[in-house]
Amino acid sequence: MAELLRTGQLSPVYHEPLARRTLNALAASYLAVVKDGTRVMNRLKAIYRGRGLRGEGKQVYSPRHRQRWLEQLKEPGVRQRAELRYLELDGLLKLRAPARRALLGEAGKHSARKILASIPGLGPIRVALLLALIQTPHRVGYRLLIASGSASRAL
Repeated sequence: MAELLRTGQLSPVYHEPLARRTLNALAASYLAVVKDGTRVMNRLKAIYRGRGLRGEGKQVYSPRHRQRWLEQLKEPGVRQRAELRYLELDGLLKLRAPARRALLGEAGKHSARKILASIPGLGPIRVALLLALIQTPHRVGYRLLIASGSASRAL
């Protein structure tokens, strides 16, 4: 090992700090809840489309309009399936807000958040997800140095 180190044949290995692991876990949780919610919404609309009912817009998901939509499903099994999807959707929508708050709270602890938030078009969620994805600007910079062939000059 000492010989490899002396001759410069070892490359550095990045070890993620514990603070970043929390942000990564919260980002993965938030994305999973959003993705699952979208999947359930698509399945609900597919139930109605499969019966020739056009479910345009967001009214299909609205608790206020659900009964009207469910009444259009004449088969009891299909109606029960839609009711179960609505229960699933309600549960996922309840999880979305706490997952969002936790993600934004953790992202607020990182100093790079202010820099990324100053970029036009990046809202708080995108900034938090970028922080989780990028991990550390030093790692990205090091990779750019290696890619440009400037690593030997920089070291």
